[in-house]
Amino acid sequence: MRRAEMRLATTPGRPIADSAVVEVDGVLDAVGAYDLCRSIDEAVGAQVREVVLDLTHVVAVDVDGLAALERCARRLQADGVVLACTVCSMPVRRALRV
Repeated sequence: MRRAEMRLATTPGRPIADSAVVEVDGVLDAVGAYDLCRSIDEAVGAQVREVVLDLTHVVAVDVDGLAALERCARRLQADGVVLACTVCSMPVRRALRV
């Protein structure tokens, strides 16, 4: 299954609109990268101040997925949005070490 799904989540002491959690499930390849970027665009459009990437359920990452993570991080930084990453699956950790 390839999808990046966004949901707004509360952060203690902040209104719900300040944070967005983007859950990536399955393979982070060209298709997953497109979905991830679309979800990040949606979060930026909602004017959140923080995006949390949940990469717990990613089973594989390829070069397109890594490039998308980098593009999204740069986009968020340029827009002044904080990017945080929760627990990463082993495939994500391996890919990030390369």
